[in-house]
Amino acid sequence: MGMMIDPVSMYEHKWAILIVTLLTIFGKLIFTTLGAIISGQPLKQSVQVGMSMAQIGEFAFIVAGLGLSLGVTSDFLFPVAVGVSAITTFTTPYLIKSSDKVYTLLEKILPQKFIQGVENYSSDTQHIQNENKWNKIIKQTVSTIFINGIIIIAITLIIRSYVLFLLTDWFTYFGASLVSIILTFILCIPFIWAIIGNRPKREIIREFWDESNYNRAPIIAIISIRLTIVVFTVIFIYNQFFSSTIASIVLVIGLLITMYFLSKYFNQFYNYIQTKFIYNLNEREILTKKIEEKKKQDKFQYTWDNTHISDMIVPQNANFIGVPLGELDWRTKFQINIAYIKRGDRIIQTPNSESVLYPFDKIGIIGTDEHIQRFEKYLQIIGETPPENTDLKNTDNFTLDKVVIPNDFCVLEHKSIGWVKDTAKGIVVSIERNGKMIHNPDRNVPIELGDYLTIVADKKNLKNFIQEYHLK
Repeated sequence: MGMMIDPVSMYEHKWAILIVTLLTIFGKLIFTTLGAIISGQPLKQSVQVGMSMAQIGEFAFIVAGLGLSLGVTSDFLFPVAVGVSAITTFTTPYLIKSSDKVYTLLEKILPQKFIQGVENYSSDTQHIQNENKWNKIIKQTVSTIFINGIIIIAITLIIRSYVLFLLTDWFTYFGASLVSIILTFILCIPFIWAIIGNRPKREIIREFWDESNYNRAPIIAIISIRLTIVVFTVIFIYNQFFSSTIASIVLVIGLLITMYFLSKYFNQFYNYIQTKFIYNLNEREILTKKIEEKKKQDKFQYTWDNTHISDMIVPQNANFIGVPLGELDWRTKFQINIAYIKRGDRIIQTPNSESVLYPFDKIGIIGTDEHIQRFEKYLQIIGETPPENTDLKNTDNFTLDKVVIPNDFCVLEHKSIGWVKDTAKGIVVSIERNGKMIHNPDRNVPIELGDYLTIVADKKNLKNFIQEYHLK
């Protein structure tokens, strides 16, 4: 920008530059500050924002220069744009530095009611997010009560209208009613529990509870409403078959105590029902998504995370001949894994730490390009023979595949990488967890929901593993 400054031209237009500079500084300062206040920021932060934005960048004189070159603007505009840009660029750091002093001055000048009004407006705006959270909680509560309530009523009326009538052929009316009400509660208890137990996460409730004393009354009210609805629901079910009020109250108390002590199991069972229902409801979309993901995986089958398999020949004069793989510790030294050893017509799948190598063995090395290249150089130095690289497609029995552990899949919780290796009879090359890669994980590393596991194994073994545990 300094090369574009023409002192003579700027001096000729000094008054225009001065006026535009003042308009830029004070105009942007005032309107940016007002914009920040309207968006809900406190007065101090709004002043700081305004003071930091009181400049124009080089884009202004770039546009002016372009207009000048195209002949659509006058010669007057370009030196003014350059001059204003240069001046405001130098004044901005000082404006930012003095923002606290300007705020202190405004506190003294502006009426206290105005300052208090701005702060109240900012506080109210900040509460909009909390109101949105409250709306979500209320919406979740209403939908949970409504859906589960309809299911409970439907089950109760069906049993009273049809099952009770059929049972009277085998039992007395009292016996048929007793069997019917027991059956009704067995079928309805997961949904009854959902009304009182399927609430927002404890952390969210705790956040609202600690945030303000005004939040505590609505929280207590929601819990009380849920509990009241459960009580009346149980009484409603009981009154469909019997008419004793005292017995229904005793039943309510007993049922609440039972649900309290067995809440863990009710929660698991209800989540299972909910997951199955959602899966069946969206089965077509889920299958379509799986097919699309499979197509993408087939297209990039051997390039995930830059990990692939390369075949190499063991040199005949290598110093590691006959040494167990566990002692060689190539996994730590070179960050690679051995997927298989091909010795003549025999293939050793996923060799263990006791396996040894012999001259002219063909070994399948798993790793990234960088790790494989390092290992290639190591073999070249030892055997003075260039390694033979071939594509994985020449080894028909093996495949490299990525397996997803679903977020709602509890079967694999508390399992480790070693369990995957033993079950799939393969090697876990890497784990993608929360956007981070873990290469060559130790067998004791636990599996977490949402993990992406890159596994190399025999095609049949890996397919059986994926199908058995319903993985993606």
